[in-house]
Amino acid sequence: MEFWTNVPLFGPGIDGPLIADYVEAADELGFVALGAPDHVIVAADHEPAGYRTVIESIVALSFIAARTKRIRIGTSIMAVPLRGAVLLAKQLASLDVLSDGRVFAGLGLGNFPAEFALVGADFHTRGAYLDETIQLMRHLWSGQQDPFVGRFN
Repeated sequence: MEFWTNVPLFGPGIDGPLIADYVEAADELGFVALGAPDHVIVAADHEPAGYRTVIESIVALSFIAARTKRIRIGTSIMAVPLRGAVLLAKQLASLDVLSDGRVFAGLGLGNFPAEFALVGADFHTRGAYLDETIQLMRHLWSGQQDPFVGRFN
């Protein structure tokens, strides 16, 4: 049986040393993967102390890659419509190179309208945006030279 865990990236007391200790222990204990939850904000009803520390997932994964040796790392689950598709594809590809191919991406729609409002994204087109972003990523990562034409990108 294989085990994976999510890295604590939001809430009171979250900081670099805590995250480093957590991921180094998971790597040493033989976990197969670490997932980084992805939120722009955390609503007060999810964290009683309100909008405190929320570490950005791609930045956290870069930190985690440098603190671990073999464990797979990735998003669990990233709200893709909150991000620019081309930049996200570049970030994930760069992270994969820097981590020696240990990256996976859990991609999703997002379900908190407040996060969409905060970044100016359309909550109602998130499904179509996610579909197109996956197509764009595959196109970019394949090395194709022809331009990608889509509704959003």
